[in-house]
Amino acid sequence: MRPLTDAEVRAWCPGGRPTEAEWTAAVSDRGDLYPDRAAGNCTVLYHADGRPVSIGYWGVTAD
Repeated sequence: MRPLTDAEVRAWCPGGRPTEAEWTAAVSDRGDLYPDRAAGNCTVLYHADGRPVSIGYWGVTAD
């Protein structure tokens, strides 16, 4: 599991503090956000007021 860099987050969330809605849209629309086989990514997700609320995880299995 690898956290995205600030530059990677800003590529799809210019403000750098993605909400769950922005993250869901990005992983649904952009295949380039998915890592290679047997790998995963994560990033902190924020409330609209800027407070961290959860972590978004996504990736590709080794199966």
